[in-house]
Amino acid sequence: MNAMALATEQYRRIEVETVNKIELLVMLFDGAVRFLREAQQAIVRRDIPLKAERIDRFLAIIGELRASLNREQGGGFTTHMDALYAYMGQRALEASFHLDPAPCTELINLIQPIRDAWAQVAKNPPRESAAAQVQASAPAAPASAPPLQYRPPSTPTFRAQPAAERPQLELFG
Repeated sequence: MNAMALATEQYRRIEVETVNKIELLVMLFDGAVRFLREAQQAIVRRDIPLKAERIDRFLAIIGELRASLNREQGGGFTTHMDALYAYMGQRALEASFHLDPAPCTELINLIQPIRDAWAQVAKNPPRESAAAQVQASAPAAPASAPPLQYRPPSTPTFRAQPAAERPQLELFG
């Protein structure tokens, strides 16, 4: 590894180690989109080794995103995101297997709004103590009044495509 590549790798490692979880999610989505675009270009050029490497990297990111889901506290949102990530992995494999760039476009169009939503949250993170600050500055409420609570904005949900409507990938047939 040359000096420039070593410096770049060290910079990226430090960057990943110093960002918060939300910024790390945005970085993962950015990488997923970048690898899909590069895979798409490799498919068009019929550069099979590069296509395989970029699809593998995309699948690794999707694996990390699935592993990072909080299944205990996520409820239905976690279930929907897990199904979406599984679908994304399946479509990426289809793009790779059939040398078809169209699924890459579909996946980029699925990922981009999610990435943009997390980027917006990263820019304006909910302040953990916002409710406490409001309560501390407000006059004392009567004992019967409910406490103030911070409620984050609703999170968009995604419906997984029913199995009957999804194209089936047959690897050994």
